[in-house]
Amino acid sequence: MEVKNGILDIGDIAVDFSSRRTDGDDEYLHSHDFVEAFLVETGSVEHEVNGVLESLYPGDLRILFPGVSHRFIRHGACIHRDFLIRNRFYDEIGDSIDHDFFALLKQEKTRLIRVSTQDILYLEDKNTIFFGLPDGLNKHKMERSLATILFLLFYTDGPKEENPNPFKTQVSDLINQFFSYPDAAKRIRSKLSYNEKYFCKKFKESFDVTFIAYLNQKKMEYAKYLLQMTDYSMEEICAKVGIESASYFHKVYQKTFGETPSKTRKNGQKKEYPFR
Repeated sequence: MEVKNGILDIGDIAVDFSSRRTDGDDEYLHSHDFVEAFLVETGSVEHEVNGVLESLYPGDLRILFPGVSHRFIRHGACIHRDFLIRNRFYDEIGDSIDHDFFALLKQEKTRLIRVSTQDILYLEDKNTIFFGLPDGLNKHKMERSLATILFLLFYTDGPKEENPNPFKTQVSDLINQFFSYPDAAKRIRSKLSYNEKYFCKKFKESFDVTFIAYLNQKKMEYAKYLLQMTDYSMEEICAKVGIESASYFHKVYQKTFGETPSKTRKNGQKKEYPFR
């Protein structure tokens, strides 16, 4: 490794593909010769990429190509999944999906998309299988499968037609940003120029569900993820999804998933998710 213009150049990696979960050791400005994608799983973090600062939240997935300088600025707890892929491996899989698209993606140097809680859980489940495999042919196949799933998320995100409902897009972004706060509803409405009654009416027309029901669904999906992937206590999880009443949390969770939080945790522990 060497320093170039104040940026630590990490160089290349020794394997075609690797993956890890991390919550630190990356607050220095650096670049590398491999492709990196990272997915924010819990918390939030400030991220500097090519001199531009951004705030990232659960579900944000960014891909970085060789030569891009970046670093994390951590003010609180944040866990993200890192995927490290050699250029050759990226090119092989990109060519098998859509050469022109992935050549353009590589030319852009970096791109940010948002994925769902279900996508996070799916990737973690595949990582569990990956780390449980012995070395050899099966593990090599799983490496390719994981990388392909990851790249398909960018491919299916692709260029889209202009959204005919800008209200829905704006509100979705605000919900993703503030859903874990106790006063999420107030924060979201404060960002928009609508009174509460009109906002709720417009939301129902756009989403075909009430605002509170949608917000609670988002909170419960995140709670389920935390129950399966972390060892946070029930009190800590309530705080992280922005619900102050434990009894209300249990009531909404059971209504959403048809089982108690304790049962979800018990079933999730059988999967033995690695913290890597």
